[in-house]
Amino acid sequence: MFFVSCEAGKGQVVNLNVRRKIATVGLPGLPHPGSGITWQWKGTPVLATTNLKEGIVGVIDIREWKSVAAIPVSKPVGKYNVFNRVTRSKEASQ
Repeated sequence: MFFVSCEAGKGQVVNLNVRRKIATVGLPGLPHPGSGITWQWKGTPVLATTNLKEGIVGVIDIREWKSVAAIPVSKPVGKYNVFNRVTRSKEASQ
């Protein structure tokens, strides 16, 4: 499976074995198309992905392909951060 961002507020789930979209997941903001981590939460496999526009980590049930949580986080500062973006400022490089 591969989770890709298709437009603001939604993400596509693509099954690479059959090479087609199998689900669309509603998420706030703009989900990051390439980041994510999976684990078991309350007996269910979930995937967490950061958000490129908002300070949110979206949590998705990967059995049902639905959003189960939106965890508010502060947008980090610094050269490298959880949002997988490089801040190119003098202050961030120090």
